[in-house]
Parts: sequence; structure tokens; C-alpha cells
Amino acid sequence: MLPSKRRRKDDLETLGELAERQEGFFSSSQAARLGIDRHRLQRMVGQGILERDERGIYRFAAYPHGERAELWRAVLWPSVKRGEVLGILSRATALSLHGVSTIDPVRIDLAVPSAWRFRRNVPTSYRMHAQDYSSADLTRFHGLPVTTLFRTIVDLIVAHEEHQFITEALNAAPRRGILTTRETQRLRALHAVDPDLLDHIAGTARRRTERAESDTKAPRGRRQAGRRD
Repeated sequence: MLPSKRRRKDDLETLGELAERQEGFFSSSQAARLGIDRHRLQRMVGQGILERDERGIYRFAAYPHGERAELWRAVLWPSVKRGEVLGILSRATALSLHGVSTIDPVRIDLAVPSAWRFRRNVPTSYRMHAQDYSSADLTRFHGLPVTTLFRTIVDLIVAHEEHQFITEALNAAPRRGILTTRETQRLRALHAVDPDLLDHIAGTARRRTERAESDTKAPRGRRQAGRRD
């Protein structure tokens, strides 16, 4: 086999392994991290092997279209420019995926790290949230990164969103064994807290985080000058 043909075959196999985990989709930045540049991707598009949408997401043309296609496009969208960043499905979208309420969101709730900056227009079908999560806050749904049901409900309560569907979830999830008794009790207690008090608590935590980040970024001399013995 000629070297060029061997390389093409290797590229296809490498991309295929990645796309298989993502229902046929991948971003150009993900491909670049595997050593496959945009020129080779464009050649594959011209050959009919790949399809590319207007957001810069690629998909194997032969891969079957699935009901989660738009969710994969959303999750991969942040990685088009920054390959290490994947979106997290959260809030109403996550609640719908957990299947414990009748919620049917029109837009996709997508969380990205708080340090991430938007340098291009956000698709109108996405609701973006700057939020940092620990690994304990996350799970997978058919490979898609999603907030756990517990964290999803916490986010919705703090944001004062989807009150009716939170109630549905808190009634259904324990019966299905998705939430423990302790988790359900904690969520019901949080749900009963006055919204103004929740805003105050969230605001205080946010200001503490901002101050800590500011101290970390400040020059060493400034930090020392600001200390009092």
C-alpha cells in the first residue's frame, strides 16, 4: 500500500474511533489533537466521507442519524475553537434526559467552565451557563456529559426555574431509586427556602469566589501589600 493511502486509512480509523463514541460527530479541534488537520478534513468532505455543518462540527456521512444529534452538536460546539472544552448538558435539558418529569425544553442548556470566554456568536437554540462542576456533579447519558439529577435540581432551584418540574422530579425520582432518601430530603429543604435568601447566599458565594480569583491573579507584591499583620 502506498504511504499516502496508508495514511488516509489510518486517519479514517482514528477519526472513526473518536466518532463512534460521539454518535458519528467530532470537532476540527478534536481531530487536530489526533494529528489530523483541516485540509485533510476538507478533502474527506469533498469525497463525501464527512459532512460539515455551519458551526464547524463534522460527522461521518454514513453514520445513522439519531435522536441525540442536536445534543452532540451542542456538546461539541465549544470544542470547535478549543478542543479541550466540551459543553455539559445542564438544567432543563439535563432534567429532561433523566426522565423523571414531563419537561420538554425548547432550547438546549449548555454549561461551560466559568473561565471560558465567548468569542463568537452563540447559536440561538442554546442557553449558555458559566458553571464549574466537580466530577461528582457529572454523569453520562449515552456518552453525553450531563449533570447528575441531584446537581441538576440544585441548579434549577438556585436559578428559580422550572418549579413545577422540580416537584415532579422530587416525587418520581425516589420511587425509581434515582435519588436517595437523604438526597430527596436535602433537595426538598432547599426547594422550600425563600428565593430572596437563595439569591443572597448565591451572591455571597459568587463574590467570595471572585475575590479569591482576583487575589490569585494579582501580582505577588500587591497581595502582600494588601495583607495586614
